[in-house]
Amino acid sequence: MDKRLSIVNKIEVLKDTIEWYKSQIQPHDCGWMIDTISGIKHRIDFLRKELKKIDNSEKEINHSIS
Repeated sequence: MDKRLSIVNKIEVLKDTIEWYKSQIQPHDCGWMIDTISGIKHRIDFLRKELKKIDNSEKEINHSIS
């Protein structure tokens, strides 16, 4: 469960980071911030896939115990 909690925490921090970047975007010279947000969203998607793997393996363990 510790690995799952760690991933959930990372996702929350990344979401907060996206919100911070969005609040900093100005009309000019901020394209790199938009690119950064896109990269962070990609990382969140990757972490969500990791969560699904963990959840699926826990389900398999629970089914084998039953």
